Amino acid sequence: MEHQEDSQKDPVEPSLEDIEAALLQDPIYVELLRDKMSAFRSESEADAAFNENTDSPYKRIQKFVEEELLERRRQIEQEVKQFAPMQYKQQVIKSRRRSEEEKRQLEAEINVLTELETRLANQVTQLKGELGNIGNRSVDVEMMRSEIAQLDEVSSSIAQQREQLKVELRSRPRVEVLRRAEEAEPANNTKRYALSGAAGFLGLILPIGLLGAVDLLGRRVDSSSMLAQRTGLPILGSVPVIPPSIIRVGKRKVTHRSYYWQQRLAESVRRLAGRLLNWSKRSDSQLLVITSACRAEGKTTIATQLATSLAHCHKTVLLVDLDIRTPALHRVYGIENDQGVCEVLRGELDLASAVKPTQTESLSVLVAGNPCDEALRTLAREKTSSLMKELRSLADLVILDCGPVLAAADVECVSPYADGVMFAVRRDKSKLPDVKIAVEHLRQADAKILGAVVIEPERTDTRPGAKGATWNQPPKSKAIDQQELETQTS
Repeated sequence: MEHQEDSQKDPVEPSLEDIEAALLQDPIYVELLRDKMSAFRSESEADAAFNENTDSPYKRIQKFVEEELLERRRQIEQEVKQFAPMQYKQQVIKSRRRSEEEKRQLEAEINVLTELETRLANQVTQLKGELGNIGNRSVDVEMMRSEIAQLDEVSSSIAQQREQLKVELRSRPRVEVLRRAEEAEPANNTKRYALSGAAGFLGLILPIGLLGAVDLLGRRVDSSSMLAQRTGLPILGSVPVIPPSIIRVGKRKVTHRSYYWQQRLAESVRRLAGRLLNWSKRSDSQLLVITSACRAEGKTTIATQLATSLAHCHKTVLLVDLDIRTPALHRVYGIENDQGVCEVLRGELDLASAVKPTQTESLSVLVAGNPCDEALRTLAREKTSSLMKELRSLADLVILDCGPVLAAADVECVSPYADGVMFAVRRDKSKLPDVKIAVEHLRQADAKILGAVVIEPERTDTRPGAKGATWNQPPKSKAIDQQELETQTS
């Protein structure tokens, strides 16, 4: 409709070429043109035959044909002018269709080019990855070349050895048999066998007998029940012996096996801490002495582990190192041993300022300090009572790690002022006679002996590696710190 309105407003004038093409396609015009040519030819022939005659019949025919041609030409021009807008519209439609077709072709080409571009980008990425792997492949090729060279050397050496063996096989043997060996007569080995059996029996029985005799003479503690029967001490609990290999490994990392032993140690100490809490509530007790008969029987281990467990029970705990001659708590907790009990006894330092905190919440430590004869003499005199009173005012529970009973007299001076005394006994190391003598000394000093804690190996079937043993993965937060595990060495 828009094209029709445009054609009515601005009529399109046909060109001369269009008119001439329409005339040549019209049969009437072509026939008249032929008649004109025939008349012209006839006129030419007549002029040639006669002289020119102004009013000849040929000229009249020629004039008629010309008039007809002109009339037909005007008609065709009018027809062409009438059909010109329609032709223009058809041309516009054809051009529009042609442009739409070209547009579709261009869009198809664009899609093809886009897909081709995507493929090329993927190929470029793949080629870049292969280019990055060229270096690794070259290294692999060089390694393969070196291996091939080594294999060639080995094969060449094997070939040489094979040739040498062939030469030796062809050559004459180097050793010749001069005389065949003769079998000797069998000897009477009964006596020899009897002596060998007697020697083996004695070699097996004699060490066992010697070990039994040594153990019998030493009368070492071999069980908790034996300790209770021979000494009359109540058994408060037992603590497992941690293998030295676990302590060495525990300094570097936590393994399944070390975590298992930590849990066993923590469980046994928790059981002992629960009993001490019940004892403290029943008797309103506060101060506990931990000692042993001799050295290296595990008293420091029990003191540190018990103090940590009680601190975890929301109790303020003060751990005091009264083993002045051989102190150990400053090494366990990584504290300087420059200011402690000895400085307080000499009057050089206030007791509250000498107490130092630890990484465990609610647990404080009072180290031994620099020992001297004056501090030991002061501890044996009237200073002990006032010191014990001040210690009671600093925490809910006070644990004193004292020296061995048979090695020093300090425990006999301190134990009468304590609410209870706990013995540390180590199986297969502590001797029954020594434990009896130590218990007797403390009883003569009016000490309140609560009982003994036995450090002994486990006798259950839940050790790591045993059949049916179950133990969980180590958690992110360890139940027992590695520092506490190392105290087993003391």
